[in-house]
Amino acid sequence: MKWYLAGPMSGILDQNYPAFALACQELRAQGYTIISPHETTPFQRETDEPQWQALLKKDVITLLGCGGIALLSEWRGSKGATFEHHVAATVGMKIRYYRYKGLWIPDDIADDMIDQAIVHFCHWGWGVDRTRGYIKGLLRTWYN
Repeated sequence: MKWYLAGPMSGILDQNYPAFALACQELRAQGYTIISPHETTPFQRETDEPQWQALLKKDVITLLGCGGIALLSEWRGSKGATFEHHVAATVGMKIRYYRYKGLWIPDDIADDMIDQAIVHFCHWGWGVDRTRGYIKGLLRTWYN
């Protein structure tokens, strides 16, 4: 299955190409087929609204040719990535949240604060399963 990689680009140094390239490299190393706008859309330093809309239309057509969407951190701050997420959710595509070292964050714990905690705990050697269990335990405690 092909995955479309979405994330913030506008207003970020080099249109965030380094983050897209790293995510592609890590996910492809795990065997995923990744389609990324940083590879399919020409780099443009300044984009006016009509150009941006034309690029987004092209990207949405590319997205619809995939089976799922993978979202980089900070995607909610991106008008384009938010729209791509909406399109993917509306047509029933698989949605995953990419974070640290090729880690997929399941939909049910994809909140940005929890993402940060998982990255932090994994950095200190906890591992994904232990971290996920700990966070779910905290959530049960806080919300019960």
